[in-house]
Amino acid sequence: PQLFTPMRLEWFRENDPETFSRVSKILTIHDWLVLLLTGELATDPTMAAGTMLFDLDSGAWCRRALEIFQLDPGALPDVVPTGSVVGALSREAAQALGLPEGLPVVACGGDSQASLVTTGRLEPGDAGVVAGYTVPTFMHAGRGVVDESRRVWFTLHAEPGVKLVECNAGPLGKLFEWFLKAFKVPSYEELEKLAALSPIGSRGVRMRLYPSVMDAGRLGERDVRGFVELPPLVLPGAEGAELSDLARGLFEFVAMSIRANVEVAARVCGRKPGAVKLVGGLTRLKLLKEMLPHVLRSPLVVAKRHYSGSLGCAVMAAAALGYYRDWWEAAAAMSPLEHLSPDSALAAEYQSVYTSWEGFYTRFEVV
Repeated sequence: PQLFTPMRLEWFRENDPETFSRVSKILTIHDWLVLLLTGELATDPTMAAGTMLFDLDSGAWCRRALEIFQLDPGALPDVVPTGSVVGALSREAAQALGLPEGLPVVACGGDSQASLVTTGRLEPGDAGVVAGYTVPTFMHAGRGVVDESRRVWFTLHAEPGVKLVECNAGPLGKLFEWFLKAFKVPSYEELEKLAALSPIGSRGVRMRLYPSVMDAGRLGERDVRGFVELPPLVLPGAEGAELSDLARGLFEFVAMSIRANVEVAARVCGRKPGAVKLVGGLTRLKLLKEMLPHVLRSPLVVAKRHYSGSLGCAVMAAAALGYYRDWWEAAAAMSPLEHLSPDSALAAEYQSVYTSWEGFYTRFEVV
């Protein structure tokens, strides 16, 4: 298990001691695949960082955590650098997959971290947004940065020595699929056309479809219901919201949630946000992509190829096998980028919307 590894193991210790007694190695899914492909027991820092058993500052397994949870250090795999060749494809795996025996296998780490590699180096203050089914947001944090309020997670980037703050906005990408089905919109293209009929601010529609602003310390107690505010119908001349306003309200909810999480990460890091790098499937939504630099009030760098996770792995593998000097040369050659800048007038309009949305969102934090 990767996430909350010691808690999952503790469950087996207390509820299924026979199974727990047979545990000989503790691996993430990534590590298990490496074992199946190569016969090697190895992990990389990005995967180890998610186990709660790894010291992010020292880059080694945490002896104190292992003592607390009474786990054998020998059960943990060796840690190899992200993007390094971890072994060769075994004969059995090669036959099963129809691939040549001996192919080098590269440990490319977590999917989000691999995705961010496609946009180049993440500088201090830069944010990386992996916009897919869920939308984790990362920011380059310095050594020793902690969050006393326990709102965020910490992890490691694929680039050695880079510690990241992580805020996850939850399944924002899923919401678009839900909207299409619920309102019988035939395609994502039609959804964008529909949303474009509504002005900035969605004629007063505000959404909080679930708690989309990271607060890790309250994950088990927050109200997960969705709330939608519609413009009042009782005023003279009021026409009420149309489907186009709801569609744009959804886009704005996603954009505002991304900004709110970037700001949470920035406060933890003690710095103003720099450039925001956007990767993932939601980059195919032109309206969202065009909206974000004005909502964020920051330069936006967008990976043009939406399959960023697999592309990031290819970038690291190409460098590891000597086709390029390093990851950044490989990324520059393999991952074209689009650069978008905020417009001051549009940023001012969206700031007014964000202030309104933030107040609406906060009201339901205590419902």
